[in-house]
Amino acid sequence: MPRRRGRNAKQAPAITDSQDLERKAEKALDSKNYKTAVELYSFALQVNPDNATVLGNRAKVYLQLEQYERAAADAEASLQLAGGQDQEARFSLAKALYGLRRYEEAASELNKLQSGEVGETRVSARKREIQELAESVECRIEEKVHGKYDLINMLKEAKETATPYLNHADFVGPVRVVQVEGKGKGMIATSRISAGTLILCCKAYAMVFEEERKLAGNVTVTDGTYDELLVSKVIEKMERQPGTVADVYSLFSGADMPALDDPPEATLQIDSSRVKKIVTHCAFQPYHVAHLWEPVVPLLPNGRITGLWILPSFLNHSCLANARQNFIGDFLFVRAMNVIEKGEEISLSYCDPFLDQTSKDRLYGFLCQCSLCSFAREHPEMTKVRSLLTRRFERLKLLIKMVDYSVLPELRQVIRSLRRSFEDSTHSDSGPIPLELYEPLMAESNLFFFVGRFEEAVNPLLEGFELLPRIGNGASNALARTDIAWRLRDIYKKLGKSEEIKKWRKRAREEFKVMFGDCEKVWKMYVEDYDRAHASPMASSMGNTLNMFMSLMALQDFRH
Repeated sequence: MPRRRGRNAKQAPAITDSQDLERKAEKALDSKNYKTAVELYSFALQVNPDNATVLGNRAKVYLQLEQYERAAADAEASLQLAGGQDQEARFSLAKALYGLRRYEEAASELNKLQSGEVGETRVSARKREIQELAESVECRIEEKVHGKYDLINMLKEAKETATPYLNHADFVGPVRVVQVEGKGKGMIATSRISAGTLILCCKAYAMVFEEERKLAGNVTVTDGTYDELLVSKVIEKMERQPGTVADVYSLFSGADMPALDDPPEATLQIDSSRVKKIVTHCAFQPYHVAHLWEPVVPLLPNGRITGLWILPSFLNHSCLANARQNFIGDFLFVRAMNVIEKGEEISLSYCDPFLDQTSKDRLYGFLCQCSLCSFAREHPEMTKVRSLLTRRFERLKLLIKMVDYSVLPELRQVIRSLRRSFEDSTHSDSGPIPLELYEPLMAESNLFFFVGRFEEAVNPLLEGFELLPRIGNGASNALARTDIAWRLRDIYKKLGKSEEIKKWRKRAREEFKVMFGDCEKVWKMYVEDYDRAHASPMASSMGNTLNMFMSLMALQDFRH
């Protein structure tokens, strides 16, 4: 098999003894000096290009370096020279294919090993390793084909380390990347997608966890700048796996960056300025990578955890997104929040829909065309009024958290004024979506609840549940609706209304399924966490309960 040398390849030393070079390479390998071992094996191949053993050994070193394309090429060449009978080379090929996420091909190579096609006596020495890899391949194929993931196990894996790089397959549902008028590339549904359906599950192309940032001494990334550490990791992977260069370059790099007419040659020098732009525009910033919900925790600074995902980067923004992202380790899950029809664009929310229009434009650098933002632009005076009322509510929050019941009249006045501001704007074609009412309504319900006025605590929750659309970010997502439904169940328990208890328990479960799928263990974990948070008077204090609602609005997985 022909092999091309890189433009910076070193000249072989003045040694013509391939065996001497092999011995030196083995010493380097024993010392885990993998790059030196690769160089020495490469020099040995210059002396004897058809040495199957050296090719097989270099393949193993490439596996250690996660250079899977090169490992696969060497393993295939070694197999060819050995007449297909070298089980070590075939096992290396299977591992390289696994690393390249080509699981069906890896399964084929492992089947040949397990069927005894390759040196039966030698295969037995690796029987256990082969079986373990075969089992992993089977699991990965199940994930890739059917989108079936063990979320509990993935959460457990993510919690075991500060840098949770997980070993799972990608899943791609019925979607296609197309040109979207006025937006560039976007993603559409190729068939009807039901609410709660898993659309995508993708491993990060590159990721920077907080622990890695600490070790690297890299400071927090501020708005409008790229993440230097993430850029470095993206470039390193492009160098390790040149077959992925075109995938990275296919991502949006800004309007000022000229488009690439053709996919770049994998051997060309990497354009670091383009990579920086891609990271700036396409990186995600998950807040949680080892927990599906964390209602009461401090916000992490922007940029402490960042990652680049290839396919999810084609999902465009809408404040009223029809899909929602979650993170476990370095995996990003995207689920449909509502029914998505065939041909409909799939969108995520990059930012909190509660942000005012000016903040959205400043932070994210584009003009959102969703109905929420269009409505705000159509009614600037009413938008200004609502902004003033929202600030007034913000000033009341401290008293609300202290369960100061005297604040209730002013709070109710704010709610009435907000309602009027939307009633005065109903002539809009896009229609008002009164999201600004959500927080004050939750606060009103909690004030009634903690003074024992349970009947009066119900109506604000019911109104909040109805006004809150099931969209992909901010407070307005299935988890917030789940919390409201479960809260209503709690109140109806105090009121002794059994039918309402059943109704809202069922509704909470339905909303939860939209968010996390039909996983009974995850649902039970949510119920236990919720009940534990409200198990004692201290835990159920107004401050903690209201914090739960506020945190659910703040602690979302916003994009850069």
